[in-house]
Amino acid sequence: SPVPLDKESGARVAATLVDLLRALDADNPDGAEPLLTELASVLPAELLQSLGMMLNDFDFRGAEAAARQLAETLGISLRI
Repeated sequence: SPVPLDKESGARVAATLVDLLRALDADNPDGAEPLLTELASVLPAELLQSLGMMLNDFDFRGAEAAARQLAETLGISLRI
C-alpha cells in the first residue's frame, strides 16, 4: 500500500526522484548522494535501503530501477 505523503512532500519527493534519475543516468554518484540524503529527510529509511545499497556499489542501473520502484511504492508518477 502506498506510503501516505502530503501533497507538498509528494511533490518534493517526485522532483527529487527525477533529479536523482538524471544523476544516475549520468553515472554520477556525487550528484546522486545529496539527493538520497534529501529523500531520507522525508521517507522512512527502509524504503531507501536498496537504493542506497545500489548506489554504494556504483550500480547505477540498479539504483535507477530502485528509484522507479520507490516512486511506484509511493504512488508517484515520474515524467521522465
